[in-house]
Amino acid sequence: MLGFDTVSDNQTILGGIFADNMFGGSSSPYSHSLGAHLTVVQAWALAAIISNGDANVWAAMGPYGAEGISDVNDRFWGFGPTGPDIGTGFTKGYWRLSGRT
Repeated sequence: MLGFDTVSDNQTILGGIFADNMFGGSSSPYSHSLGAHLTVVQAWALAAIISNGDANVWAAMGPYGAEGISDVNDRFWGFGPTGPDIGTGFTKGYWRLSGRT
């Protein structure tokens, strides 16, 4: 799950920057990825920082399973490795990351 830990600004550029960071495109005028295929969490954090500045705190969270297996380093399907889906019965807890510039 991706979002903000604080109230965020409604920035129309957020979605484009987020997608560009995941897919590595450079056709967007807001391109910041330089062709990189970032993880979903990295792409979200960078897009939130660029579009909202340091006044707002981005956040991400997800489940982890046995032996610490999680999806925190997943890339978008087809753009790099993804971890296993962690079903409800296999969830041991949740990871959470947040930050600002």
